[in-house]
Amino acid sequence: MKKSPFYSAMAALTLSPILFAQQVQAEDWAISATGSCRTALGTTIFSGGGIRASGGTAVVTCPLTKEVGTNTLNNVYARIRRNSASGPDPFCNVSTISHYGSPSDISIGFAVDTTNNQSINIPLPDQYSIGYADVSCVLNAGDTLYGIRYRQDN
Repeated sequence: MKKSPFYSAMAALTLSPILFAQQVQAEDWAISATGSCRTALGTTIFSGGGIRASGGTAVVTCPLTKEVGTNTLNNVYARIRRNSASGPDPFCNVSTISHYGSPSDISIGFAVDTTNNQSINIPLPDQYSIGYADVSCVLNAGDTLYGIRYRQDN
């Protein structure tokens, strides 16, 4: 039995999206402040599974693992607990720098006025195809950073 060229063309058109479609998958990463972050400025202590600012303002920096690709980071959140709902808002930023040391780009997200645990949604700056990304959080005395959660494309 001979098949018509029409059926061969239809089969090729039906299979082509399946064969040539590229799926982008996102990975969900979480890092603990106590295991991955460091105090860049000020004084901190390990407390309750996080890093707490003690004796004034402190800056805690956490490196992100950025896989190669354009705009691979999708969402970045910092999990913190404020010591006081009044006063200056603690904030976190994402900074990116190219592999070649080009100037960095920074975006900032602020905590809200509550002493409950909260996630700060940090907007994303411009990203480099090959480069580095860090999260830095400015904490007031008694504020605690627990960790960073982020998504990135493969």
